Parts: sequence; C-alpha cells; structure tokens
Amino acid sequence: MKTIEIKINHSALQELCFAFDIPFYPESSPESKVVRSIMIELTRKMFKKEIDKRQTVREFKMSFKYYEAFALERFCRDIICSNNEITYLANVALSVANQIHKQL
Repeated sequence: MKTIEIKINHSALQELCFAFDIPFYPESSPESKVVRSIMIELTRKMFKKEIDKRQTVREFKMSFKYYEAFALERFCRDIICSNNEITYLANVALSVANQIHKQL
C-alpha cells in the first residue's frame, strides 16, 4: 500500500509539535476518539523527527500510513477551526492538511 508523503520544514514541524501540547477537546464522537488515540502514537513519531531534523534548513519529506495521515489531517483541521489567534500555526496546519487531502 502506498504511503502519504508531505513536504515540511523544521520550523513548521516544530509548530505542529507545539500544537500537540495545546489542550483542546472537540466533540467526543467515536471518530474523534479514534483520531485522538492515533495522534498519541503519531505524536511520538513527529517529536522524534523534529529532534532528528533540528539542524536542517531545507524541506524534507515525511511519510505516513493512511490512518496516520487521516488522523493528522483531522487534527490540523481542528487546529484551524479552534486557534484563530495563532496565524502561523493555522497556516502550517492548513498547508499540511491540504497536502494530505490531495493524496487521500
């Protein structure tokens, strides 16, 4: 099965990792609970990649399985809806969500 790939730079990845610490709890539907549980595992992967790429200035690729990409897209869309005051984070989330949506 083909993986989903996004291009991201270190500062954008750092902003997404920062967003993992923002406490927000959207609806408690079964779908949102599944997304949150997948994001717990995906958070570790993203933090590890952020540490590995600290000295990198250029964009790099990150690949995700379909369920990880779906959860990350939903997470990014929730960031866009809930955080209007953090514009750079909203722009990063929109960029990542759009890259994933094109490939899903």
